[in-house]
Amino acid sequence: MKDDRSLLAWLALPLVFGLLLLGGLAWIGLDRWQKSSRHRLAVEQRILLPHLQGAEPAAATPPPVPPGGGLSEAELNALLDSLLQQRVQSIGAIENEAILRFKTRAAYEAFLRRAAAAGLKVLAQIDGFHAVRVGYESIAALRRELTGNLADIDDVGANYLFKIPGVPEVEERTNAGAAPFGNSLFGELGADTDRSAWGRGVTVAVLDAGLTAHPTFASGQVIAHIDLVRDGQPYNGHGDAMGSLIAGTAEGGEGVAPAARLLDVRIFDSAGEGDSFVLAQGIREAVDRGAQVINISGSGYGDAALVRQAVRYAEQNNVLIVAAVGNEQAGVKAYPSAYESVVSVSGVDRTGRLAYFSNSGGPTLAAPAVSVPSAYSNAGQAAFVYGDGTSQAAALVSGAAAKLLSQGQNPATALTAATRPADPSATPHQVGAGVLYLGPR
Repeated sequence: MKDDRSLLAWLALPLVFGLLLLGGLAWIGLDRWQKSSRHRLAVEQRILLPHLQGAEPAAATPPPVPPGGGLSEAELNALLDSLLQQRVQSIGAIENEAILRFKTRAAYEAFLRRAAAAGLKVLAQIDGFHAVRVGYESIAALRRELTGNLADIDDVGANYLFKIPGVPEVEERTNAGAAPFGNSLFGELGADTDRSAWGRGVTVAVLDAGLTAHPTFASGQVIAHIDLVRDGQPYNGHGDAMGSLIAGTAEGGEGVAPAARLLDVRIFDSAGEGDSFVLAQGIREAVDRGAQVINISGSGYGDAALVRQAVRYAEQNNVLIVAAVGNEQAGVKAYPSAYESVVSVSGVDRTGRLAYFSNSGGPTLAAPAVSVPSAYSNAGQAAFVYGDGTSQAAALVSGAAAKLLSQGQNPATALTAATRPADPSATPHQVGAGVLYLGPR
C-alpha cells in the first residue's frame, strides 16, 4: 500500500510541476498584459491628452486608473472617447464638429487627403494656420484619427458658436444705464466738427454680417467684399450699422472716420450667427488683405485655440483688433474681447453710466451704446435706425482708431488717452480708462 502511494506521488510530480509552470506562465502573461495596458494608457495620457487638455477651459480630467491598472482595449477606447467628447462638445460648442490644427504643412495636406476615408468631413480650412474644421458622425472616428497620427496634431478643440449679441429687455423698475444718445452722439463724443479727413489712408475690416450698397457708403469706399458664409441668404442689417458707425457718410448714418476705407468680411449668417472657425478665418483674411484695424462686434464664450492664434497673428502684423465685451449683463468679457491684445469696449448711456445690458470685466474703455443712430438694411432696403449694444460701442472705437492712425498716432495707446471720465458710479471694472472722447483736451 505504501509503495502504491509512493508510486502515485511520483506519477503526480510532473502534473504538479506542469500546473505550476502553466500558472507561472499565465501569471507572467497577465502581468505583461497589465503592464502593456498601463503602458498604452500612460502613452495615450502623455501624448494624446495634452492635445485634449490645452488652454481651452473645457478640458476633461482623466479618471484614475482602476486598481491594478488593467484596462482592456475596449475600456481604454471608451475612456478616450469620453475625454474627447468632453473636449469638443463642451458648453457652447457646435454639435459633431471639431477644429484640428497640424504642426506642419505636410501633415495638414496628408490629413486633407485621408479625411474622407477616416470618416471625417472637411467643412472649411485655413491653409495659413494648417487648420481644418471637421464634421463627424462618430467620436470614435475622430479618436482613431488622433491616436493614429499623434505626432502630426498640434491641437484639437471645439468649434464654438459666435454671434451678434442681442440686447435683453430693460427692467421697468429702473432706467439706470439707459439714457439715449440719439442725435447728440457726435457732440457727446467731441466729434461734432469737420471729420471729412478722419481715417484717410486707413483700412478698417468689418468682420460682421456683410455690407450692402447702402447710400451711406461713399463710392469706392468698400474696397472688397469677402463672404466666408456663402449661404446665399439676405444679409443681416447689423453689418451696415457697424460699417456706418465706423465710416458712414450720410446724415443719420454717419461714422467717426468717413475718409476710411472699409474691408467687408462676412462672418455672420442672416440670423446673426457664426462660429470660432469662421472668426479666425476672417481675422486671417483681414490681416492678409492689408487691414490696419479689425472691428469685431460679436461675442462668444468659448476660448478657441485657433482664434487665439489668429489674434496673435494680427498682433504680430501690427493690426489692431477692437471687440465688443458683450450684452449679457455679465461681469466678464466675451471672446475675443477677453484677449489681452484686443481693445475691449463696454457700453455706456448718455450720462456715462454702464449700459444696463453691457458686460464689464475690465474693458480697455467704454463708448456710447444706448440709442445710437446708424445706417441699416432690411430685406435689401436702406434705412436709418437707433440701436443699442456694445456692438455699436466697439464700432465707434474702431472709427476712432482709424482717425488716430490717419493722424500718425498709435491707437493702441492713444485710445486710452482719448477718453473722458464716466459717471462717478462707474468703476474701471466697468468702463476701463473712461468713455471715448475725441474733442480738444
